[in-house]
Amino acid sequence: MRNIFSIFGEIESIRILPVQQGQLYSRAFVCFKQPDQASNARASVHNQLHDGKHLFVTNYELPEIRKKLQADAKDKADFYSMKKQASTHIDPSLFQRPDTIQLIQHILTLLQRQIRPSGQVRNPSGSPYPNRPGN
Repeated sequence: MRNIFSIFGEIESIRILPVQQGQLYSRAFVCFKQPDQASNARASVHNQLHDGKHLFVTNYELPEIRKKLQADAKDKADFYSMKKQASTHIDPSLFQRPDTIQLIQHILTLLQRQIRPSGQVRNPSGSPYPNRPGN
């Protein structure tokens, strides 16, 4: 590892983890003295073949930050998936049907009856104080 990464700058430490059961690859952590050296190494070495094996180089992230980023990515993917599923369009001819127009007019009339001119919502008991006990 030192031979591969030392050309990018001064290495502070290298830690190679033993392969765990079920793991398909070994893991190593290379810590550079300067962040830009790590960026250059990542850009140059990532996905390159060394001794018949691909190197996948990423930045180290604290577990809390990594979990947050993964959750954000999952939320974004779920949003786009739901958006794609809900992209069914409403047939414009639906709004030209008389029964639809009558239903919309009826709903608007009911809403207008519930709202006073002052903008206050009318309480079914008729009291202008909707949050009073007994209402």
